[in-house]
Amino acid sequence: MDRRERFENLQELFIAALDGRQRELWTALPCIIQSFNTTALTCTALPQIPVPVEDPQTGANNWVNLPLLIDVPVYFPNGGGYTLTFPIAKGDEALVIFASRCIDSWWYYGRNVNPTELRMHDLSDGFAFVGIRSQTRLLTNVSATSTQLRSETGNTLIDLKETSGTGTVTVTSANVVLNTTNTTINSSGTIALNGNVASTGTFTNNGHSIGSTHEHSGVQSGSNNSGPPT
Repeated sequence: MDRRERFENLQELFIAALDGRQRELWTALPCIIQSFNTTALTCTALPQIPVPVEDPQTGANNWVNLPLLIDVPVYFPNGGGYTLTFPIAKGDEALVIFASRCIDSWWYYGRNVNPTELRMHDLSDGFAFVGIRSQTRLLTNVSATSTQLRSETGNTLIDLKETSGTGTVTVTSANVVLNTTNTTINSSGTIALNGNVASTGTFTNNGHSIGSTHEHSGVQSGSNNSGPPT
């Protein structure tokens, strides 16, 4: 019992009642990911903030850990038919927010449908936003002047930056693999290749095949084709 309930003060009584009700409303909690289901796109998350539970014998508050949150839908940024995905590992930090109504029917059918229960702000109705960080897991070397898609180490990244209307895209990686059917590079300036270039298949320039076995016609020294390049 809240000791304020014993006061002969109507205002304090109302405040105590509202405080008690507010303690039963769940809005958001930082959690640690315990597992991730790559098929259902749900996770199991462990809340990281204990809650006080009053001992009925002594009236003292005991700090109690909340139970595991299971089958929590994970949010991936998406829209218009495109999605940004990333691996989710045990130990990742996340913010789980709780819907104001039961989400079970919506989650199953994906449309406007009556809820299966009338619960509100319940621990069963969470959504996990993976990516928040406590001070113990701060990301280092965060760029203050560009947008990056990067690994935690920063050794692999795509950097987008615009200065005075001129954009620059920088890709940093030990290996870059492009899997395409056709690739077109349109440049009004110079394309510079630094380092060794290895090519397999047909290499064409201005409609003419250039390879290790191509020949040159119309040589000045005679009527025969030249030999292969050396």
